[in-house]
This record gives sequence, C-alpha cells and structure tokens, in this order.
Amino acid sequence: MTLMSESPDPIAAGSRPGGPPARTDGGAGPWLWFAGFLAFALATHTYVLEDAMTSDNCLFVRYAREWAAGAKPYVVWYDSKPPVVFWIFRAIDFGDPRVDVYVAGAVLAAAAAAELRRALLAVSQPVAGSFAGLFYVAWTGMFGYQHLYDAFALPTAVLATAWLGLAAARGSRAYTAAAGVAYGVLVGCFPPAAVYLIAWLPFLFLGARKHGPRFARTGLLLFFVGVAGVWVPVVAHAVRGGYWDGFVGALAANRRYGALDRVPLATHFDRWCAEWYRLVTAGGAFPAFAVCGSLAGLVGGWRRVSREVRVWAVVAGLWLVAAQAGTFPGGRHFGPYYSFLLGPLAVLGSLGWAAVPPALSVRGFCRVLIGAFVAATLTTHWIARYSVYRAYDMKTTDSFRTPIWHMTYFIDAMIPADEPVLVCVWGRDTEIYWQAPRPAPSPHIIPWNLVEIRPELFAAWADDVLRNPPQWIITDNVLLGPGATDDFLRVLAPQWGGATLTDTPSYIRLRQFVRDRYDLVNGTGDMLILRRKPLPAG
Repeated sequence: MTLMSESPDPIAAGSRPGGPPARTDGGAGPWLWFAGFLAFALATHTYVLEDAMTSDNCLFVRYAREWAAGAKPYVVWYDSKPPVVFWIFRAIDFGDPRVDVYVAGAVLAAAAAAELRRALLAVSQPVAGSFAGLFYVAWTGMFGYQHLYDAFALPTAVLATAWLGLAAARGSRAYTAAAGVAYGVLVGCFPPAAVYLIAWLPFLFLGARKHGPRFARTGLLLFFVGVAGVWVPVVAHAVRGGYWDGFVGALAANRRYGALDRVPLATHFDRWCAEWYRLVTAGGAFPAFAVCGSLAGLVGGWRRVSREVRVWAVVAGLWLVAAQAGTFPGGRHFGPYYSFLLGPLAVLGSLGWAAVPPALSVRGFCRVLIGAFVAATLTTHWIARYSVYRAYDMKTTDSFRTPIWHMTYFIDAMIPADEPVLVCVWGRDTEIYWQAPRPAPSPHIIPWNLVEIRPELFAAWADDVLRNPPQWIITDNVLLGPGATDDFLRVLAPQWGGATLTDTPSYIRLRQFVRDRYDLVNGTGDMLILRRKPLPAG
C-alpha cells in the first residue's frame, strides 16, 4: 500500500447523522498537497541557513563523520545519544550540513503535514486537516529552532500519530507497521518519547471497535514488528561493531543525567513557565488564539462531531501531556525539548473546524482562509528576518555567522589540516568542529558534553590535553579563557556542570597550564585563539 494514497473511506461518506461530511479536495491530490507543504516549509524554515547550527547538531555532524572515517562511537569518542542519531546525520550529509538539515527538515515537515492532513481528512472536514498541516509547518518555523528534535524527531512523532489514526479509520494494518518504524526512529532520537504509547491507546480501542479485536491484535503486533525493524539492526550493529558496552554505558549515564530530582521542584516550575511563555509568544498571539479558539469550538460542538474526531481530541490531549512530560527529565527544560509540543498543539489548534456545520465550510471560503494564512505567515517571516538575512549576505558583524566565517578562514590559512588543535567552544561557535576539522589532542573531541554526563571522561580529556598540549587552542572564554574563574564556573552549576568543573583536579591543572603557557594572539566574536609560548632556550 502506498502511504500517500487517498483510497475511498467509508466513514467520510457523511451518510449518518453527526458523521463527517463528504471530502472535497477541489481536485488537489495528496502529492500536490505535499508539494505545497514543502514549498511552505522551505519558505518559513530559512533561519537555519543564516543562523548558526545548534550545538547538538554540530556535535552530531562531527561524530557522524568520525564514525564514517572508522572511529567507534562510545569508544573513540563519546555521546549520550543512540546510534540512530548518527545514522541520520550520516544519511543526510551531502556537503554543507546546514543546507542538508534545512532540506531534510523541510521534506520531513512537509511529509508529516501531508500525512496529518490525510489522517484528519478521513474523519473530518478538509479544512481541519489542512489547517493542522499548515499550523504544524508554520509553528516549527516560528519556534526558531532547527534541532535534531524538531527537524527529525518531531516529524516522526507526527507521522506515527497520523498513520495510527489512518489505521484505526481505514482498517489498514500496513499503517500500523509504518507507525512502528516511525516510533522506533523517534525513540532513537529522543528516548523520553517512549511515553507516547499511552497517548496512542485510544486509536487501538477505536480500531478494535470499528474493525474487530483481531484487527487490533494484529495491528499491535505489526506495530512492534516495525519498532523491531529499527532497533534490531541498531543492537546487531553495536554488538558486531564492538561498541555495545560503550552504548549501554551511555544509556546508563543518560539515566543519571535525566534524573527528575536533579533540581528542586521550584526550579522545574520556573523553567517550565519560561519555556511556555516563549512557546506561546512565538509568532505573536496567533498560536495561542488558534488553540484557544479551536478548543472552544470543539467543546461547544462536542455533540455534533463524530466519534472519530473525539478520539483524535483525546489522543491530542494525551500526546500534549506526554510531550510535556518528556521535557522534565534532568530539570533542564531546554528549548528544543518543547518543540515536541508543537505536534499536538497543531492538532488541537485545528480540530475545532470539525464542529463547523458543513454548510458553512464551503470550498471557496476555505481556500481564501488558507491563502490568507499562508500569505500572512510568509509576510511576517520575511519582514522580521530581512535585516538578519542582509547582515548574513554582507558578512557584517551583525550576523551570527560572521565570527564563524572569520575563524574558519584563520584555521584553514594558519594551521595545517593534520595538526592537532584543541577546540573548546560551545553555543553558536560549535560549528568550528566541522567547519574546520582538525585532529584533537584527546579521543574525546568535544569536552562540553562530558562535564555533567560523564565527569570521569571529562577528567580523562583534561589529562590527555596535559600530556599532549597542542600548539593552538580555540576557546570561548568560558572553559579555558581568561574569564573562566571559579566564581564564574559556579554560576554554571545549576545547568551546565560548573560544580563538576571546579571539583575536577585535572581540569584545574589544565586551566592553570593554559594561563601560564599560552598567549592570546587573536579573537573574533566570542572565540579566542591561543598559541603556546616558545620553550625557554636551553
């Protein structure tokens, strides 16, 4: 079965009172809708080209390339993510990772939006599904990230939800297997997403009621067959590749890193409020208005909507709770975690249209409404980012990318490709790890991700550098720069491991060694270039 097909659906025929109306696509096929969503995603996700890549994505690119060159993950270098993440970045790496993530993220967003529209089209009016897809694409652009989570993991969550909804509506077991594959990739990117299974249980009960218990049992089995289709190769490759023990150790460290009691409840609440405020205000008041208006319409017309729409409302509510629960581990509440909330919010922001009487949901009105939404989104996006794109195009100091461009030029001009360099940066500057790759003086290439997760490996990194001090150090004035005082580092303790830093003797020795034996020779943006002093004569 082709997953993008639109076969006739008996529950969309509108033959019973209160049932969904007959579908009217205006002649637009599913692939045409996919093309439209893709164009919309490419036009609204352009921030990833002019902004610096997120720190995590830069790590994944460097690690994926090290893996492709023969280095064993979790053995020669360390990261806490499952191998699925590095396979993804190896699969999309065609030269410039920023362009690769941009294009791949847009394609996945369009596919998720198109399938979400089809799933809702099977149980409701076309306008509900169309707006769900449009809201999803627009909000991921408004949110301002192009992280592993919103570019790759979130679309798989949306696809799994849409395919399970289609399986329940149409009685197709093939969709459950496809949903299992999507779920396997999702958990491989973001393990806390395992709790999403609870949100999808209503689809199981709906499928059993509509198509019989046997369909539900077989569909459930095929779902886990799809999950196994992802994870059996992962486990087999880890065992055969000799990094199974390191992978298990990474998962164990992840549990410690994600402990709920790492921070007080009050800290959880403060960070939760800050992220929700940013989420609600991303793109102005429209997202909050859309969700509140849709929910009001859905509650007011609850008796008029079909049983299938009610199930979707329950699934979206449980999905939102599950996605929110996934932000709590470790108490960090990092912004990218909250991108997972955009999927259920897009559904909740559009289901209210299912309660609109069919007579009012006329084709011409829907087209005007959709066109107005698309035009308004594109206009506000490009007006808001015009000056940013101009600064990027002219490589002025107002662009986040200019310091990265200058530093890459300096490294390529001054340092041979085979000379070891200690790169010790975080944040926007992390692109240096793959923009101008140089051998590292330690197998653990990037120290920042070790500070809290694996402090023993962080200490080993510091010892490695002390034993093999390089000629050049590129740092960001945080870990090794002049500003890395004990008082400054302790400020980082609640979220970035400052206490771990000040309690690591080898790091303290390394910091003092850098201050005594290196000179500051240049700098750009937040990055500093240090060169080792000549050895005393004799």
